[in-house]
Amino acid sequence: MITRAVSGLILVSAMLSILIFFSDKFFLFWGAVMSIAYFEGLKFSRYSRGLRLIYLVSALLWMLSLFGASFMDSLAHFVALPLLSLFVFLTASIFLYEGEHDFYFFYDFCGLFSTFIYISMFYTPIFYLATRPDAVEILLFLFGLMWIQDTLAYFFGKAFGKRKLAVSLSPKKTWEGSILGLIGAYLCLWPLQMLFELQVQNYLLLFVILVGIAGQVGDLLESFYKRNFGVKDSGSILPGHGGVLDRFDSVTAGSIVYLALNAFLRAL
Repeated sequence: MITRAVSGLILVSAMLSILIFFSDKFFLFWGAVMSIAYFEGLKFSRYSRGLRLIYLVSALLWMLSLFGASFMDSLAHFVALPLLSLFVFLTASIFLYEGEHDFYFFYDFCGLFSTFIYISMFYTPIFYLATRPDAVEILLFLFGLMWIQDTLAYFFGKAFGKRKLAVSLSPKKTWEGSILGLIGAYLCLWPLQMLFELQVQNYLLLFVILVGIAGQVGDLLESFYKRNFGVKDSGSILPGHGGVLDRFDSVTAGSIVYLALNAFLRAL
């Protein structure tokens, strides 16, 4: 518990320092986080070295595309350019299959391809948000919401939790902790709402509920993924927390809903 708290405090302090004092460089930090996540994804492969190489090359292409898109300031570029690496992954896998076709090849393909999709699609929105002029306001809300919600859900769950949220995926999570965590997060963020971007200020409760629920689902999704591949932690880079995939599962899922909700409200 102490190790987890200390490493968490160091991580939060480092991220806040970069975000506040070097906000224009935060996308570089997040690029490093994504790169580590891709390497952690190799845990979901057991047989084909050829597929692992294809996976890593495709991940490299995706990252290079993201860095290229970051200088073009367009959401379309963040979608169109990286998708080329997806095409490379599929094409290379088809040709590799000719030399390795068996059941285990397909098992590895499913594991690595789904991992590649998961990391690429879930981690790219934050990379995009980090390149925007209002990146500090947006990311303070996203990370603040997830950190507060996760912490409160843990303590409220231990104190009042009776009904399990998802027994087979995360036995310690409870409905009481989940709901009280959301309520507590809103009460904590309400006095700070002027720090966030305009849409969040105007619809704080809506953003906290929808983005917060998405974060909880993202946490369960990561648990679902690890359990089905027999993996306890995605890595050990963060003592007490596991790996990058373990630590950022909530905020990456929440960022997708944030983008969708923000776009919907702007269209009204």
